[in-house]
Amino acid sequence: MAEQQINVAVLGGGSFGTALASIAADNGARVRQWMRDETLVSQINNEHLNGRYLPHYLMNPAVHASSDIQAVLADAELVLIAIPSKAFRSVVQAAKAWLTPNQILVSTTKGIEQEGFLLMSQVLEQETGFSHIGVIAGPNLASEIADKQLTATVIASADPLTRTRVQQALGCRYFRVYASDDRHGVELGGALKIYTPLPQAWRLR
Repeated sequence: MAEQQINVAVLGGGSFGTALASIAADNGARVRQWMRDETLVSQINNEHLNGRYLPHYLMNPAVHASSDIQAVLADAELVLIAIPSKAFRSVVQAAKAWLTPNQILVSTTKGIEQEGFLLMSQVLEQETGFSHIGVIAGPNLASEIADKQLTATVIASADPLTRTRVQQALGCRYFRVYASDDRHGVELGGALKIYTPLPQAWRLR
């Protein structure tokens, strides 16, 4: 349980963003989730269900979804950005007018931007210039988190406040959040999991 209420904004209506939004609400945070799809917004607010990405997962009813990115970001201390890498920069650019330097920005996206070969946290730095930047990565699946299977992740940031706030907002009995100051190492490891197939001899049997 979080020691104090944290206002959390989640940008993205996919499976991982939805699971994290619900966990944060379970931990006592005030959570707003942004997505473009008005039908999905209505379903989450009225049925507490993301039928497109996690159809069997009943979300915490305190999560409030909206297609208004300004309203979602208002007063948020922690912003979790769960946007596919291809659209990551464009969403950050759309949100930038309502972001402030005291906010904590955390990428949950695995991937590398092809133009410039940048990691997502580097895109955040480039677009905002903020100091409270981190990345979440780990060997987990949204479906496992939704089923409350024991899973783990790492919040990586050089900023101690970022690490602490993410652990407070998301850590629980089945979702263990470990901390690291090696942001680029953790993020690159997650990205390479996508882009580099394991040699056949390394695959688990």
